[in-house]
Amino acid sequence: MSLGLRAHRFAANLALCSATLGLALLAACGGGGGSTPPSPPVISSFTSAKSTITSGTSTTLSAVFANGNGTLDHGLGPVTPGVAVTVSPAVDTTYTLTVTSPQGLAAARKTTVTVVAPPVTPVVIVPANVTAGQAGYTASVPAQEGCTYAWSITGGTLLAGGTTATVAFTPGASGNTQLSCVATNAAGTPSSPGIASTAIVPPPTITAFAANPSTVVIGSGSVLTYAFSGGTGVIDQGIGSVATGGSTNIGPTSSTAYILTVTNPAGTSVAATTSLTVTVPPAPTIQAFTAQPAVISRGEGTLLTFDFSNGTGVLDHGIGPVASGGTVAVSPVSDTTYTLTVTNAVGVATTASLAVTVKSFVSKFVYVANGGGGITGFTLDDGTGAMTPLAGSPFDPSAPTLHVTSDPQGRFLFAVNGDGVANVNTLSIYAIDSSTGDLTPVASNPTVPTGTDPWCAAVDPSGQYVYVRCDGEISCFRLNGMSGLLTPLAGIPTSGGSGDLVVHPSGKYLFTVGRTSDRLEAFEIDPLTGALTREGSPYVLPSGTGPLGLALSNTGEFLFTKGEGASGGPAVNGSIYGYHVDIATGGLTPLGALVTGLVSADAYHGLTFNPAQSVLYGAFETASYDAAAYAFSPGAGAMTPVAGSPYAWFGGNGSDQVVLSRNGKWALVLDYNGQQVALGSVDGVTGGLTFQAYAGGQLFPVSATVVGVLQ
Repeated sequence: MSLGLRAHRFAANLALCSATLGLALLAACGGGGGSTPPSPPVISSFTSAKSTITSGTSTTLSAVFANGNGTLDHGLGPVTPGVAVTVSPAVDTTYTLTVTSPQGLAAARKTTVTVVAPPVTPVVIVPANVTAGQAGYTASVPAQEGCTYAWSITGGTLLAGGTTATVAFTPGASGNTQLSCVATNAAGTPSSPGIASTAIVPPPTITAFAANPSTVVIGSGSVLTYAFSGGTGVIDQGIGSVATGGSTNIGPTSSTAYILTVTNPAGTSVAATTSLTVTVPPAPTIQAFTAQPAVISRGEGTLLTFDFSNGTGVLDHGIGPVASGGTVAVSPVSDTTYTLTVTNAVGVATTASLAVTVKSFVSKFVYVANGGGGITGFTLDDGTGAMTPLAGSPFDPSAPTLHVTSDPQGRFLFAVNGDGVANVNTLSIYAIDSSTGDLTPVASNPTVPTGTDPWCAAVDPSGQYVYVRCDGEISCFRLNGMSGLLTPLAGIPTSGGSGDLVVHPSGKYLFTVGRTSDRLEAFEIDPLTGALTREGSPYVLPSGTGPLGLALSNTGEFLFTKGEGASGGPAVNGSIYGYHVDIATGGLTPLGALVTGLVSADAYHGLTFNPAQSVLYGAFETASYDAAAYAFSPGAGAMTPVAGSPYAWFGGNGSDQVVLSRNGKWALVLDYNGQQVALGSVDGVTGGLTFQAYAGGQLFPVSATVVGVLQ
């Protein structure tokens, strides 16, 4: 620079300094006139590098200021603008910066350093066990004030809460789940990681839980069976802990649901329910208990029939268990009351009783149908067997008679008119004088028309209905028990031919045979109307059998018929065919044929069963013998000839019918060809016959009946 320029700048600076000094002096002296006041101290900033520190650590204070000198409190002293001061407060501390100008002017600013405690290592709390793959488990640490948390996991998956004191997680499939947590305080100081592990256990499983049986009757029991894994099992309803593969007997009094709960070590539970239905059986009920018939003659049998439900039945008097819908044949020797007890599964019982009255039958009169004309009558001494002709006998001698029978009370006699060849298709009704035995045609209508070629008549046990077998039909009548008058009812067709018919002692069924058709048929009787309804199809006998005779056993359990061959034909082997009677349906079950070894032809009413014993009698026409007796075994369904049988009372002349008194004491054998009747006594043990006397004066006898009284 040139000397002149430097001289010039020096002069200018000198002038400026003089002016400045002058202004200052002027101001100090109170003068105005353009002087400048002193500048106040200015603090541009005063901060701590960390507003929050961890106890035991440091931070720095920095200040920017002008126009004065700066001083920090808490013994820190002067500070220089822009130069940091290190501080390590033990507690929250507020620092004050004071800046003072030369003129004594001051400015101040504060800053606070917060001191926090260092974080402790978190204590991680986890379940002792967790179930594999099950979501919703949590781990936690005790909260530390002002801290945040960072979680990590192995052997599982974090779900939520990764920065809080509690975290949700899902365990893995097996092994262990480890959780780690680091706590960081407000100053950013991290803790050492807290670590905890939990064992992974499999979920519990129930593979079987059942009650067997699942339905029981009250009072009986059932068994619970169960199988499970992965835990311990407990069943409710007071059963408690159970082991897998076990069983428990139960017997609740009402329907009950049982719950099996299996819990694993992690507390995970699974449950299964099985129900046991307990039924209260309905009360036992007896719908029917009857004796058919309820009044019998000593030695006769009766059928006890019974229908019941909701229990098992037992009959007294040594009979024992019975099935509903069944029948039992009994032959009491005196008045007897039978009691049926039906008990259900829990021991509730009901009873029904019935009385069977046993009376003694006393024979009084014998009536013989004569194919040659009229009805021959006798008195029969029941004690001695003596037969004495009635005073008015024979009755209607000009009227050929093919069959006679009476009602159960012995008040009326019914006579089928005809001789088996030339029939007149009528039925005559006679009133029986109970004192003398004389027959009197009933008033108003003593003879009624029947179907073609009537053969045999029968009266039902109630005495209400009369049935007549004709060729191809049955004529039916209602009987007036007071007057003896018959009112025709609708008849019913049958298979071809004529033959005997019998009414079951129960009054429920009627059975009949047809000679020319070789058929045996069953009909049900309507007890209110007497109408007949066919039961099933006819039973077909071997071709050429020619059945005529028909007889029911003394209990009504068995039915028999005998072959006579074709009408007017040669003699045939007199085979007897037996059937078991189903009392519930009227159905017949064949027993097979008994080959008697005796020939027969045209024995009109050739079979009779002993009313008091299990013995069957056959009449044989044109045979070497006249009659035979067979002991019948109901259990085996077999017949055996009685000792002394067959009988040749007419020298092998043959017979048409064997008739027994209702008490089984006396037998009448009718000799058509010899026109005589033989009387014999009946052995009360074997049923064998012993000849006693002849009663002559008959005109081709073909049928007879014994009338008496029950007392």
